[in-house]
Amino acid sequence: MDIIDTEEKPQSYFFFQLFTIITTFSSVPIVLFVFLQEPREKPESYPAFYAEFFSYFYCFLFFLWTWAYFTTCASGQTKIKNAMIGFSGGHCEKCKITKPDRAHHCSACGTCIAKMDHHCVWTNTCVGYYNYKTFLLFVGYLSLGTYTYDYLSYEYIVAPDKFNLWIALKILVYLETAIVYITTFLATALFSTHILMALINLTTIEYIKGKPFIYPFCYSEIDAAANQHHLGPAVNWLEIFGKNPLFWPIPIQHKGKEDGQFFPTVPLPNEEDYINFEKFF
Repeated sequence: MDIIDTEEKPQSYFFFQLFTIITTFSSVPIVLFVFLQEPREKPESYPAFYAEFFSYFYCFLFFLWTWAYFTTCASGQTKIKNAMIGFSGGHCEKCKITKPDRAHHCSACGTCIAKMDHHCVWTNTCVGYYNYKTFLLFVGYLSLGTYTYDYLSYEYIVAPDKFNLWIALKILVYLETAIVYITTFLATALFSTHILMALINLTTIEYIKGKPFIYPFCYSEIDAAANQHHLGPAVNWLEIFGKNPLFWPIPIQHKGKEDGQFFPTVPLPNEEDYINFEKFF
């Protein structure tokens, strides 16, 4: 029997969110006024428009990932409605609603989340139906930004004496750079994983609960027994990003006509396919 906690209180990870905001905003002045200091003072030693290009490029990436980040934060706890008849994912005793298909209750947010993927401590909110696209763009643009930072920081790391900085400021730059290096690895791994999961229409929660990972471009009808929501990579992509490619890179969440209530599925295979399916395990 499940124990019903009627006094559940949402959990806040504001410290992680604040840490994310401070470290990302700190990277901009370091890139513009530390790493690009010498290219501005000695432009003849660098390719033409080197400093100008990287100044605008990094600021542009910063604008995109912060836009995607705050959009993700703002729409993560969107309240969901009672499920339409026939599309129920069960009853939530804590929210007192009939959950839509693929919805889950988040104890950190204290509410049910449509097509919940996971609770992200860095955004201090849930990632799900209403912000999954913007979350993917945030992690993707952040990855590009960290690679750019890593490239520009190389000369500072190998020849720090070229830069006339106070010792305290040098320590801060080293600390920020170490954080960015770690973020590069984590963001790249996270982005790659979620792109693959998006292409097979699989959420993190569904994977943890036992729904198998199917490689996107090795899809066959027999895989329908494992993941009915896998409609093929192209259809799965359009379900998240929409049909207009011009809006794919823009951090505006795409919402389908079903509004998180219903998700199309492929027909189940016949009994013979079920028997053959077992040989793959």
